[in-house]
Amino acid sequence: MQRTFTLLLTLALPQLFACDPAMPGDEPEAADDADAADLALVSPIDVEPATHDDASAALAQIDALLSDDPEDARALAALGAIQPRLDELNHLVARVSVAPGHEVSFYEARPGVIFTSESRPLGAARAVDTGTLAAGTVADLYVRLAGDDAAVPEALVAAQARAKNRVAAAPAGDQRQLARPLALSASADEPTAEPLTSADGPWWSANVCYGSEADSKWCLPNWGGGAWAQQNAKTSASAVAPFAGNVVLRAQLGGSSVFTENVLQGNVREAWLNSSWDWDCGIFACSDWDFDVQSHRWDVLDASGDQFHWAAGFNWSCYGSDWDCPWDL
Repeated sequence: MQRTFTLLLTLALPQLFACDPAMPGDEPEAADDADAADLALVSPIDVEPATHDDASAALAQIDALLSDDPEDARALAALGAIQPRLDELNHLVARVSVAPGHEVSFYEARPGVIFTSESRPLGAARAVDTGTLAAGTVADLYVRLAGDDAAVPEALVAAQARAKNRVAAAPAGDQRQLARPLALSASADEPTAEPLTSADGPWWSANVCYGSEADSKWCLPNWGGGAWAQQNAKTSASAVAPFAGNVVLRAQLGGSSVFTENVLQGNVREAWLNSSWDWDCGIFACSDWDFDVQSHRWDVLDASGDQFHWAAGFNWSCYGSDWDCPWDL
């Protein structure tokens, strides 16, 4: 049986939209005035949404209440109740707490396709960067974050095994080792002394926005009203830090939503996504593997009237077997 929380809404739900001109079919249709007027004064919040779109709608309701009152008990209760379902939709396999309010999560978008997300307080240094993502296995990364004595969750071990099984099942050829030495660097950015504000746009551009590792990139400090970027790529990444209001970060791979998370004011959410991969087969042999070129899309949703710093980057020129793809696991 589906559980819901009934919450009193005193304002209309914010419209989800992208700030840039949309391509046909990209954006949801806006509700007209009649639809908005028909919203019930008492509206339930679905804390067990069936789809990513349903999850975005539920988070919009929660954020509307929190925008009116950041301590709204009903909204905070719903936010806590919906998180397990978000984890299911995102296919969470493991999560490690780095520090209070700072965590790294591992997801399996599709069998053997693992991606990572980090949530941290604004101004805190990254625990994961391009170097750590491109070195070692996901199990190595988990132990590095959780401590040498930490046991790697069985679900993460199984996900890693599914990725390796694709190599074992490939035709005879150059079976390159999947494990690489783990980088020691823990942070690519300098921490700030205080939570970010609109004045910290230059810091965001210099320390968080993506550089030469991206074939195409968007860097939008001090932005508002929503944002999106889409590119055919092998790997991609996005980071968002709301400093006035709460937003939702969503990722799509191959046209299907694979990640939806709420990002509260005072936090930064960063996620790294890679395509599925296959062996690169020539006429006579399958000697190397490479990531597929697929549609990657990042959206900042539920951002009407909000302000945030945002970055997105895409890479398609790298080659998987050469280990030069940024943000891959």
